[in-house]
Amino acid sequence: ALPIFSFVMAGAGIPGGQVLGASDPTGAYPARDRVTPPELTATILHLLGIDHEATFPDRTGRPLLASEGEPIWSLLG
Repeated sequence: ALPIFSFVMAGAGIPGGQVLGASDPTGAYPARDRVTPPELTATILHLLGIDHEATFPDRTGRPLLASEGEPIWSLLG
């Protein structure tokens, strides 16, 4: 699997017309402004009004983080 993916976000208060990050010329690797899956998850949770640092219990009652990333503040304006 290649270490790059594309995604589109709209609504939920995200300002339109933004592009964040870029890939190398072959589209295989991040060239700038790399975003990780935990950052994307934290951003989605934030937009839904859920604390990205919230925890929930696993089957044994241990707390698990909702996300291990930070929201992409530059995307949120």
